[in-house]
Amino acid sequence: MRLRLAIALLFLRATAAAPATLAIVNARVWTGDPARPFAEAIATSGDRVLAVGSNAGIRALAAGTVIDGAGATLTPGFIDSHIHLLVFDRNRPYPPIFMRYLTTRRQVADRISAYAAKLPKGAWILGEDWTDALWAVQPPSRAWLDRIAPDHPVWLTRIEGASGIANSAALRAAGFGAQTPGLVGGGNMWRIEAAIIEPFRERDERIVEHAMDLLLRAGVTSAQHNNAWYDFLILRRLHQAGRRRIRVYDSPPLPAWERLRDYIREFGRGDAWMHWGGLKGFTVVTEPDYYRWVSGASSCGLQVMVHLGSEAELRTLLGVFLRVRREQHLADPRFRLEHAHDLPPDVIPLVAEARAIPSWQPALLAHFAARTAAGQLAPRNLFPARAVLDAGVKIAFGTDSSPAYSLVAPVQTLQIAMEHAMSLDQALRAHTLDAAYAEFAENEKGSLQAGKLADFVLFDRDLSRLPVHQIHEAKVRLTVVGGRIMYDSR
Repeated sequence: MRLRLAIALLFLRATAAAPATLAIVNARVWTGDPARPFAEAIATSGDRVLAVGSNAGIRALAAGTVIDGAGATLTPGFIDSHIHLLVFDRNRPYPPIFMRYLTTRRQVADRISAYAAKLPKGAWILGEDWTDALWAVQPPSRAWLDRIAPDHPVWLTRIEGASGIANSAALRAAGFGAQTPGLVGGGNMWRIEAAIIEPFRERDERIVEHAMDLLLRAGVTSAQHNNAWYDFLILRRLHQAGRRRIRVYDSPPLPAWERLRDYIREFGRGDAWMHWGGLKGFTVVTEPDYYRWVSGASSCGLQVMVHLGSEAELRTLLGVFLRVRREQHLADPRFRLEHAHDLPPDVIPLVAEARAIPSWQPALLAHFAARTAAGQLAPRNLFPARAVLDAGVKIAFGTDSSPAYSLVAPVQTLQIAMEHAMSLDQALRAHTLDAAYAEFAENEKGSLQAGKLADFVLFDRDLSRLPVHQIHEAKVRLTVVGGRIMYDSR
């Protein structure tokens, strides 16, 4: 608290001579700040919050645009803690060669030759999920792939995604020199994948920008995206070009954690618009694999988040988290449990001990209801919000949606959460400040305090006065990101 106060005071002194560039007055401002939960008005200077306070106090600061909030709710910008801004389509024009169940080099060569015969010269041939057992005593080489498909770039990735084998055409397309070995691993892999996505640049970037527009209309100012490295590179390219309208925290796959470690060594961890440092995994693997991946990633200061399946997998994963936290003396790992909607009472203390964060998508509760109606066994401990919060565990809200195809708006998430015993304050916090905490960004965003990023949303009515069943009817009037109005429905 003292540190935050000091930062706020320093910011106010630095901006004392700079008048407010944007002010919203006569609003019901839910700040997300426990020390001052509500205010009447807010002012920004540049991309930061200048002040939150009374109408009179904010009007005295205002020199730029002043907007009347008309008594409606104003909140921090919503953070979707689990969303898919896009999924790069690797099936263009043909799907990758699935190599996990191939057993000989001859089979691999035949598949590559068949693709080469059908594809125009220069088109990529992709393969994935090979294991060392496939190659027996003769590993693949650049020269071997050159003989099979000299006119096509070929890129075959190992099952964990931490390395791959490329032919000369692929290495040239990625900008590597003539003497580069065909086996490429770690940080260098992104250069090949950047070349793979390049032919589809216009379409893929259009999908992302459309998704950003839809999210801004819904009041989402930050998205936590987790998918493949291809997606990461598309988002990174937009970020480098300055074509960003919402903030992004990206988390590529966990098994190839060394890739992110190496990428960070070369490029750092990003900035307030886009940053990275998380890794997403799935629980359909063995405990030794998970221990190896979680331990390796955590030792490099990378955050681990895992897509949960069964209760048995949840218990196994928590055991891994606790072991790694103990062995590495991790004070604040912020392990994440994606889709952890069904938490037995005896598991919740383990979640707290692991310093883990359940990442919930309330809209998915409808899927559990549909499965139960279809005859499947109903979850026994679904959405135990009160027990989780009482244990001191933070919850991060998301949607698991793909905006280009279907979007769950924050007001829908709030309503579903309130229908399952959460208060409006608790639901708002899970979708703002605690979602920021889930990406190590709570000191920069998620609440409205002087010096923090000026990301906020103004609705068309006071949410606190609405019956729960009407929360979803509220409409966004303004979405502000970094002090700039990004969406305006007035």
